[in-house]
Amino acid sequence: MKYAKKRRIPLDVPYRSLAPEQKHWVLYGDTDWIDWKKTGKTHWYGVKVFFDWLETKAYKMHIRVLCRATARTRRARRATARA
Repeated sequence: MKYAKKRRIPLDVPYRSLAPEQKHWVLYGDTDWIDWKKTGKTHWYGVKVFFDWLETKAYKMHIRVLCRATARTRRARRATARA
């Protein structure tokens, strides 16, 4: 929100009513944004970067769930084999 105010992007209008350059800024962020550590606190990174980052977290979550499920299945098979 603070970055939008700095760029004079209106916060009280729907996205579809923004000018094309404003929409581009919302989606792709400041052109001089580099990464989280260097400019993450001073520049808007854009919705696309946020969702790209979020996707990496979701992927890891799926892998963890898959690993847990596989481990449970292996434990169950071992327990059945012993019985």
